[in-house]
Amino acid sequence: MNPFPNDYELIELFESEPKVLDEEVPWYYNNLFFSLNRNDVILVCLIQPSQGTLSLHLKVNNRPIYDLSLENVVGIEIDESNGKEILKIILNDEDTMKTLLLETKPNIYLMSTTDKSFRT
Repeated sequence: MNPFPNDYELIELFESEPKVLDEEVPWYYNNLFFSLNRNDVILVCLIQPSQGTLSLHLKVNNRPIYDLSLENVVGIEIDESNGKEILKIILNDEDTMKTLLLETKPNIYLMSTTDKSFRT
């Protein structure tokens, strides 16, 4: 994945350090398990940067409502503006969905778009 945020940026976005598969391996080559709880919504995110994969799992009131696994992630960026924190998930140009936006603050919100203008 390129771009890929710094470790501290991901910690700030998900408000915790990830569980990792191997403590000795740098994050970029590891499996990163992040979890975030906000207003009865639980977000679990698995990122495998060197593999270009990302999975999202959302639960509301402990009931699964959304599972998504992506294998064509080109890069991820973090955008902080207007009181919001958003993870931009950039997908391969061949995919019909070009960018996925995951808001983590103030609420957990997921939006997909075919518009490339969200990319920087």
